[in-house]
Amino acid sequence: IWDDCFRWYFCKNKVLLQQKNISLSCSRRRLFLTLSDSLVQFYPVLLDPNTAGPNMILSEDLSSVTLGEKQEVPQNPERSRFFDVLGSERFVSGTHSWDVEVGENKFWFVGVREFVQGRDGTEERRWFIHFFDGKYSAFSPSDTYKPFSVKKKLQRVRVKLDFDTKTLTFTDLDTNTDLHTFTESFPEGLRPYLFTSKDVPLKILPRNITSG
Repeated sequence: IWDDCFRWYFCKNKVLLQQKNISLSCSRRRLFLTLSDSLVQFYPVLLDPNTAGPNMILSEDLSSVTLGEKQEVPQNPERSRFFDVLGSERFVSGTHSWDVEVGENKFWFVGVREFVQGRDGTEERRWFIHFFDGKYSAFSPSDTYKPFSVKKKLQRVRVKLDFDTKTLTFTDLDTNTDLHTFTESFPEGLRPYLFTSKDVPLKILPRNITSG
């Protein structure tokens, strides 16, 4: 099952791996960590270094991002000018979920971003939950910021995107409590989106796969 899982992941991220000059054998070791004879871990989302703002520092395995000193980076069209980064894959159908550890970070966005081709060029739309100045809110293009409360400071957030039900749901992974749900059609597809202006990393958490 490990070979099948890796083959699936590599096919989805082949271009990104080539851009990072990561070989197939090296990627196997970095993306999949064998925990036992029947258990393996993988990352459901990897971050795309070609979209990272110049102050964004990505981990070597492309699973986390933090704020750092400004870097000299290629000025490719998809690169952000701000403190954010996108996931490497654009989701257009089905159901997808990924978990983000926000930890003690005091200023973050976790969500998705859509790009729409308009008359004046490419326009972007974002849906995310947001933490700043000790307060939480949910943001969408139609509702802007909508505050919500939690009983305990968030440490880990699950993002679930379901194209069949047209929903984007955020959940407190530690309490299994739904935080906010957006209902949209998302016709252009969506990419995972992280923002932080702090030096505490935001981390995509690995998932376990068993061989049965």
